[in-house]
Amino acid sequence: MKERNFRFRKSFAEVIRVMDDKQAGKFIKAVCDYVFDGRGYDGNDTAIKTAFTLVKVTLDAEKTDRENGRRGGIKSREIRKAQDQKPSVAKVIAGGIMAGEMLKSILESQNEQSDEDDEPTENKFEKGGF
Repeated sequence: MKERNFRFRKSFAEVIRVMDDKQAGKFIKAVCDYVFDGRGYDGNDTAIKTAFTLVKVTLDAEKTDRENGRRGGIKSREIRKAQDQKPSVAKVIAGGIMAGEMLKSILESQNEQSDEDDEPTENKFEKGGF
Protein backbone atom coordinates (compact mmCIF):
# COMPACT_ATOMS: atom_id res chain seq x y z
CA MET A 1 0.00 0.00 0.00
CA LYS A 2 2.77 2.44 0.94
CA GLU A 3 0.78 5.02 2.88
CA ARG A 4 1.93 7.61 5.41
CA ASN A 5 -0.76 6.74 7.95
CA PHE A 6 -3.82 4.54 8.43
CA ARG A 7 -6.91 4.31 10.59
CA PHE A 8 -6.62 1.78 13.38
CA ARG A 9 -10.12 0.44 13.90
CA LYS A 10 -11.72 -0.99 17.00
CA SER A 11 -12.13 -4.30 15.19
CA PHE A 12 -8.33 -4.50 14.85
CA ALA A 13 -7.99 -4.02 18.62
CA GLU A 14 -10.55 -6.76 19.27
CA VAL A 15 -8.51 -9.17 17.16
CA ILE A 16 -5.37 -8.26 19.10
CA ARG A 17 -7.08 -8.83 22.47
CA VAL A 18 -7.61 -12.53 21.73
CA MET A 19 -3.96 -13.01 20.73
CA ASP A 20 -1.08 -13.50 23.12
CA ASP A 21 1.53 -10.72 23.27
CA LYS A 22 3.91 -12.41 20.84
CA GLN A 23 1.16 -12.92 18.22
CA ALA A 24 -0.14 -9.39 18.76
CA GLY A 25 3.31 -7.94 18.15
CA LYS A 26 3.75 -9.95 14.96
CA PHE A 27 0.27 -8.96 13.81
CA ILE A 28 0.91 -5.24 14.38
CA LYS A 29 4.25 -5.50 12.60
CA ALA A 30 2.60 -7.32 9.68
CA VAL A 31 -0.10 -4.63 9.37
CA CYS A 32 2.50 -1.84 9.51
CA ASP A 33 4.71 -3.61 6.98
CA TYR A 34 1.74 -3.90 4.65
CA VAL A 35 0.55 -0.32 5.02
CA PHE A 36 3.91 1.44 4.99
CA ASP A 37 6.07 -0.86 2.86
CA GLY A 38 3.58 -2.85 0.78
CA ARG A 39 4.76 -6.21 2.14
CA GLY A 40 2.30 -8.95 3.09
CA TYR A 41 2.51 -11.36 6.02
CA ASP A 42 4.64 -14.38 5.18
CA GLY A 43 4.73 -16.13 8.56
CA ASN A 44 3.33 -19.56 9.46
CA ASP A 45 0.98 -18.64 12.31
CA THR A 46 -2.55 -19.29 11.04
CA ALA A 47 -4.20 -16.98 13.62
CA ILE A 48 -2.05 -14.06 12.51
CA LYS A 49 -2.43 -14.97 8.85
CA THR A 50 -6.23 -15.12 9.16
CA ALA A 51 -6.47 -11.84 11.08
CA PHE A 52 -4.06 -10.16 8.67
CA THR A 53 -6.12 -11.29 5.65
CA LEU A 54 -9.31 -9.83 7.15
CA VAL A 55 -7.60 -6.55 8.10
CA LYS A 56 -5.96 -6.35 4.67
CA VAL A 57 -9.38 -6.37 3.00
CA THR A 58 -10.47 -3.43 5.17
CA LEU A 59 -7.27 -1.49 4.52
CA ASP A 60 -7.53 -2.07 0.77
CA ALA A 61 -11.15 -0.89 0.75
CA GLU A 62 -10.20 2.27 2.64
CA LYS A 63 -7.40 2.96 0.17
CA THR A 64 -9.78 2.53 -2.77
CA ASP A 65 -12.27 4.89 -1.12
CA ARG A 66 -9.56 7.53 -0.59
CA GLU A 67 -8.42 7.27 -4.20
CA ASN A 68 -11.98 7.52 -5.50
CA GLY A 69 -12.65 10.50 -3.24
CA ARG A 70 -9.52 12.19 -4.51
CA ARG A 71 -10.52 11.59 -8.12
CA GLY A 72 -14.01 12.90 -7.39
CA GLY A 73 -12.54 15.99 -5.73
CA ILE A 74 -10.32 16.65 -8.73
CA LYS A 75 -13.27 16.27 -11.11
CA SER A 76 -15.41 18.53 -8.93
CA ARG A 77 -12.66 21.16 -8.89
CA GLU A 78 -12.40 21.03 -12.69
CA ILE A 79 -16.16 21.48 -13.04
CA ARG A 80 -16.20 24.43 -10.62
CA LYS A 81 -13.26 26.02 -12.41
CA ALA A 82 -14.97 25.65 -15.79
CA GLN A 83 -18.18 27.17 -14.40
CA ASP A 84 -16.26 30.11 -12.93
CA GLN A 85 -14.73 30.83 -16.33
CA LYS A 86 -18.11 30.91 -18.12
CA PRO A 87 -20.00 34.18 -17.89
CA SER A 88 -23.06 33.74 -15.74
CA VAL A 89 -26.53 34.81 -16.87
CA ALA A 90 -26.50 37.60 -14.31
CA LYS A 91 -23.22 38.95 -15.68
CA VAL A 92 -24.52 38.80 -19.25
CA ILE A 93 -27.75 40.56 -18.30
CA ALA A 94 -25.89 43.18 -16.27
CA GLY A 95 -23.46 43.67 -19.14
CA GLY A 96 -26.36 43.97 -21.56
CA ILE A 97 -28.04 46.57 -19.36
CA MET A 98 -24.83 48.57 -19.10
CA ALA A 99 -24.24 48.32 -22.85
CA GLY A 100 -27.86 49.31 -23.48
CA GLU A 101 -27.55 52.36 -21.24
CA MET A 102 -24.32 53.38 -22.96
CA LEU A 103 -25.90 52.94 -26.38
CA LYS A 104 -28.93 54.96 -25.27
CA SER A 105 -26.74 57.83 -24.04
CA ILE A 106 -24.74 57.80 -27.31
CA LEU A 107 -27.92 57.89 -29.38
CA GLU A 108 -29.34 60.70 -27.25
CA SER A 109 -26.17 62.75 -27.69
CA GLN A 110 -26.31 62.15 -31.45
CA ASN A 111 -29.96 63.22 -31.52
CA GLU A 112 -29.05 66.41 -29.66
CA GLN A 113 -26.30 67.11 -32.19
CA SER A 114 -28.63 66.44 -35.11
CA ASP A 115 -31.21 68.78 -33.56
CA GLU A 116 -28.53 71.47 -33.39
CA ASP A 117 -27.60 70.77 -37.00
CA ASP A 118 -31.23 71.34 -38.03
CA GLU A 119 -31.22 74.91 -36.67
CA PRO A 120 -31.10 77.79 -39.14
CA THR A 121 -27.67 78.71 -40.46
CA GLU A 122 -27.51 82.10 -38.81
CA ASN A 123 -27.86 80.48 -35.36
CA LYS A 124 -24.90 78.22 -36.09
CA PHE A 125 -22.70 81.21 -36.80
CA GLU A 126 -23.83 82.92 -33.63
CA LYS A 127 -22.96 79.85 -31.57
CA GLY A 128 -19.58 79.46 -33.22
CA GLY A 129 -20.54 76.25 -35.01
CA PHE A 130 -18.43 77.03 -38.13
